[in-house]
Amino acid sequence: MCGIFGAIGRNLPESALESVFEVLRHRGPDGRGVYVDAPPQVILAHTRLAVIDLETGAQPLESEDGNLVVVVNGEIYQFERIRSSLESKGYRFRTKSDSEVILYLYQK
Repeated sequence: MCGIFGAIGRNLPESALESVFEVLRHRGPDGRGVYVDAPPQVILAHTRLAVIDLETGAQPLESEDGNLVVVVNGEIYQFERIRSSLESKGYRFRTKSDSEVILYLYQK
């Protein structure tokens, strides 16, 4: 099970983020990632338990246009069918992750 952390309106020092990752490490020992946006400060952090798309499924995931960012824990059932449907409408995927479909479903 992955670990997720989010904060809005906080300027966390790097040492605080390291503490977050240390606390979440048992939830996702296979990787970690962070997204930080300019004011208002938005921070999304993710520790990964790799199950699907071991190669390119790291998170946070950003949409192709950069307008959306997501961190996800869970499995998206029938994501291959959903992905095919979105691809037929012109959406382009950069990973083989089930989580990436959420970005484009939301956008759609």
